[in-house]
Amino acid sequence: RAFMLKDQVELLLSGRIKSDDLIEDVSEIIKKSVEENDVSLFDKYFGYDAFQNYLIEPEIEQHISKLKEHRGDSVKIALKYFNTRFLQLAFYYACQKGNLTIATYLMTNYQLPGDLDISVTEFQKFLVTEKKLEGPPLRLAVESGNLDLVKYIYEHTEATVESSIG
Repeated sequence: RAFMLKDQVELLLSGRIKSDDLIEDVSEIIKKSVEENDVSLFDKYFGYDAFQNYLIEPEIEQHISKLKEHRGDSVKIALKYFNTRFLQLAFYYACQKGNLTIATYLMTNYQLPGDLDISVTEFQKFLVTEKKLEGPPLRLAVESGNLDLVKYIYEHTEATVESSIG
């Protein structure tokens, strides 16, 4: 299989791999990176310019519509969509596992907002987790028990304690 996300998106759109293959491969990279505390895997897989392909929430729906309507460069559109969702999945997983290094790396190097409140459960099927990866990352960090991660997210985002109780 291809090593970079861009290559895998091209294979997916050409029908040479299934979406589950893509999700499984990304999940392995995320899991390995978090478990080994190795940020270099993200740069190798997503590319050093992945932050340029990150979409904010309203743009995601627009990209899905473009894909369904076959408008524009489908590889570029799909790459931005998957790039965004997989970086979010990695961030949620890192927060749940209490991995300060990976979480801060994703926030600083990929300019990921740390106060997301989305559901990435559709992409987590290949990550063995105790709970679903949903809700505010601050709550996941609290549940992980890593107080340094909790403090970092609280101080560097607009996340509120009230939104993280539940």
